[in-house]
Amino acid sequence: MKRIPDEKIELMLGNVRATLGIEGLLISEEETKILRQYLKGELTEEQVLEIIRTTDAGKVND
Repeated sequence: MKRIPDEKIELMLGNVRATLGIEGLLISEEETKILRQYLKGELTEEQVLEIIRTTDAGKVND
């Protein structure tokens, strides 16, 4: 897999924050860190899904 340059990753994360912000949603620093690690290839999709399943990130507020 070709590595995405850090500048592009930061631009992508900025776009994610802006898009979610428009919808009234916020992304935490911890969530941003996980996304950054995934985009850099430091975490696999399986690892990200496991993090979501085992943390508050995977819980839905009713």
